[in-house]
Amino acid sequence: MSCSHDDVRRYLQEHPDFFLREPSLAISLALPSEGPGGTVSLAQHQASLLRGQLQALEEKFAQLLQIGRQNDQLAEKLHRLALALIGAETRPQVRHILTRALSEEFAVPTVRLGLPGWLAAELPEALAEFARTLAEVHVGSPPHPALAAWLGADVASCAVLPLPVPEEGVGLLALGSPEPQRFYPAMGTVFLRRIGELAAAALARCREAA
Repeated sequence: MSCSHDDVRRYLQEHPDFFLREPSLAISLALPSEGPGGTVSLAQHQASLLRGQLQALEEKFAQLLQIGRQNDQLAEKLHRLALALIGAETRPQVRHILTRALSEEFAVPTVRLGLPGWLAAELPEALAEFARTLAEVHVGSPPHPALAAWLGADVASCAVLPLPVPEEGVGLLALGSPEPQRFYPAMGTVFLRRIGELAAAALARCREAA
């Protein structure tokens, strides 16, 4: 009765102590290799596999560590923005704080802020209609022709944040970049949502001193 490849594999999986009971076989077993000599022992092959797995884990850990550091930096910048907005007393101050922080702290080349009915930053009617349909942060290419025109021809990717202000409607905070991959659909939007929430709260609080 012959054994298939699957039979051998299943047997070894079900009997992990097989090579402990057959040490001479474990020592003498050689596997094909492209390196010098043409073969390697089972132990050498396992060690090579483990080294590869360890290297992959180290690279993944380094990547996660880098992401963690970047998130710490973003959190610190967001904290400074929140403190600045708390001190704002008028809507022009809110706009100045947002524009400066996003341009200088977050290195966003293009920043646009608009709100229906706010003469100093009136949102075009076409964008006001679009804002009312925007429930979440949009990231990627400009999703509306009027938005592309508002941001400028050099903007290849953007993040568009809805700013719901009670009794006034929904404004927009748009961030643009000439880099196509600066804002992309698969990116995380947690910090962008927080920025939108802070901006909307500041605009609502400073309503009387617009």
